[in-house]
Amino acid sequence: MRILQASLCLLVLMPTRATEAFAFPQQTSHPSLLFVGHGRIPRSSMLEVPSRSHTFGYSSSLRVSAEDVDNLEEMTVDVDVDVEELLYTVNQLKGDVSEASERTALAEENVLSLQQRVEEAQAELEAKELEIKESSDFWSMEKAKLMAKVAEFTGLLQNKDVELDRLNKANPELVALQEALQKEVQELKMALVEAERTLEEEREAATEMQERLFKAEDNLEFEQNRFQKEKKELADRIQEEKTKLGNVKAQFQKEQTQFEQERAELKKKVQEEIARLTDVKGQLEQEQIRFTDTKNELEQTIADQTNQLQQTQKELKSERNRFAEGRAELERKVTEEKAKLSKTEQELKSEKKRFKREKDDLVMRIGFEKQKLSKLEQDLENEQTRFLNEKTAMNTRLQEETQRLEEVEAELESETLRFTEEKDVLEETIEEGNRVRTLKARQMSERFKQIRAEMTSLLVQAKKDARSDERRLKEKYEGKIAERNSAVAQLEGDLVAASVAMEESKNKLQMVMAEKQLALQEQVQMEKRFVATIAKSNQQILTLTGTVSNLQTEISVRDEKIEQYETSFRQLIGLSAKLAKQRLRKRGARVVQKLARQKRDDDDDSV
Repeated sequence: MRILQASLCLLVLMPTRATEAFAFPQQTSHPSLLFVGHGRIPRSSMLEVPSRSHTFGYSSSLRVSAEDVDNLEEMTVDVDVDVEELLYTVNQLKGDVSEASERTALAEENVLSLQQRVEEAQAELEAKELEIKESSDFWSMEKAKLMAKVAEFTGLLQNKDVELDRLNKANPELVALQEALQKEVQELKMALVEAERTLEEEREAATEMQERLFKAEDNLEFEQNRFQKEKKELADRIQEEKTKLGNVKAQFQKEQTQFEQERAELKKKVQEEIARLTDVKGQLEQEQIRFTDTKNELEQTIADQTNQLQQTQKELKSERNRFAEGRAELERKVTEEKAKLSKTEQELKSEKKRFKREKDDLVMRIGFEKQKLSKLEQDLENEQTRFLNEKTAMNTRLQEETQRLEEVEAELESETLRFTEEKDVLEETIEEGNRVRTLKARQMSERFKQIRAEMTSLLVQAKKDARSDERRLKEKYEGKIAERNSAVAQLEGDLVAASVAMEESKNKLQMVMAEKQLALQEQVQMEKRFVATIAKSNQQILTLTGTVSNLQTEISVRDEKIEQYETSFRQLIGLSAKLAKQRLRKRGARVVQKLARQKRDDDDDSV
C-alpha cells in the first residue's frame, strides 16, 4: 500500500514536472522563431527607406552640425545687408546725377538768357547802325546841296573875276581888302582842316569803340563755344561714369546671382547630407539596438536552455528507472535540442561576424564621408573668402566712382561760377560800350552841326579859292564816302556772319538739348531695367526660400515615416512574441494531454 501510495503521489506530481520537462522543446523553438522574425524584419521594413548602397554611395558629408547651418544663414543675412547698402549707395549716386542734370539745365537757362541779351545788344547795334546810315544819307544830301552851292559860288566867282581885276586895277583899297580876305580865307581853311582832323579823330574813336564791341562779341562767342565744348565734355564724362556705374551694377548683380545660386546649392547639399547622416545614424542605432536585443535574447535563451537541460538531465537521472518507456523519446528530444542549440550558437557567431563586418564598413564609410565633409567645408570657406574679396574690391571701385562723380560736380560748379562772373564782366563791358557810343554819337552830331554851320559860312566867304578847292574837296569827300560805304558794307558782312554764327550756335544748342533728352531717356530705361532685375532677383530668392521650406517639410515627413517604421518594427516584434507564446501554449497543452493519456494507459496497465 505504501508503495502504491508513493506511486500515486509520483503520478500526481509527474504532470507538472513532465510539463516543465517536455515544454523545453517548445520553449527552445521560441528564440529561433524570434531570431528568424528578427532577421526578416529589416528586409521587410526597408521597402520605402533608401537602401544602403544609396545611403553610402551618394553621400558627400556626414559631420554637419546645426552651427554650420546657422553660420551659413548669418552669412546670408550679412550678404543681404551689404546688398541693401550697395543699393542705397546706387540710389544716392542716381540722386547726385539728377542734381547734376538740374544744375546743367540751370546753366543752359543762364546761357539762353545771356544769348537773349546778346541778341538784344545785336538789335541795339543794328538800330545804331541804321541811325549812322541815316546820318550818312543825310550827310550825302547835305554834301550834294553844298556842292551845288559851291558850283554856284564858283560860277559867280568866275563871272566876277573880270570885274574884280578891273576894280583892283582901278581901286588900290580893294586890292588891300582882297589880300585881307585872302588871309582870312587861309585862316578859315586852316580851321576847316582842324575841324576835319577832329572829325576824323571822332570817327576813329567810334571805329575803335565798334571794334571793341566786335571783340567783346567775339570773346562772348568764343566763351559760348568753349562753354558748349566743356558742357559736352562734361556730359560725355557723366555718360561714361553712368556707363561704368551700369557695368559695375551689372557685374555686382551677376556676382550676387552666382553667389545666391552657389549658396542655395551648398545649403541644399548640406541639408541633404544632414538628412542622409540622420538616416545613417538612425539605421546604425537600429542595427545596434537590434543586435543588442538579439544578443541578449540569444544569451538569455542559451542560459535558460542550459538550465532547463541540466534540470531535465537531473530529473531524467532520478526518474530513469520509473520512466524507462519514455527514455528513447526523451533522448531523441534532447538530441534535437542540442542540435538546435548548436545551430543557435552558429547563428549567433555568424550574426556577430556580420555585425563586425557591417560595423567596419560603416566606420570606413564614415571616415570617407568625414573626408568629403572636410573638403566641402574647405570649399565653402574658400568661396566665402573669394566673395568677401570681391565684395571689398567692388566697394572700393564704387567709392572711387563716387569720388570721381563728386569731382565732376565740383568742376561743374566752378565752371558755372566762372561763367557767371565772365558773363557779368561782359555785360558791364557791353553797357559801358553802349553808353560811350551814345555819348560819342551825340557829341558827333553836335560837332557835325557846328562844323556844317562853320563850313557854310566859310563857303559863303570863300570866293577866290572856291575854284581851286572844288576838285580837292570833291575828291576828299568822295574818298571819305567810299571809305564810309566800305565800312558800312563790312559792318553788314560782319552782321550777317554774326547772324549765321548765332544760328549755328542755336542749332548746336538744339542738338545738345536733343542729345540730353536722349541721355535722360536712356537713363530712365536703364533705371527701369535695374528695377526689373532687382524684382526678378527678389522673386528668385522667394522661390529658393519656398524650395528650402518644402525640403524641410519633406524631411519632417520622412522622419515621421521612419518613426512609423520603427513603431511597426516594435509591433511586429510584439506580434511575433505573442504568436510564439500561443504556439508554446498549444504545444504545452498537447504535451499535457499526451502525458495524461500515458498516465491513463499506465493506470490501466497497473490495474
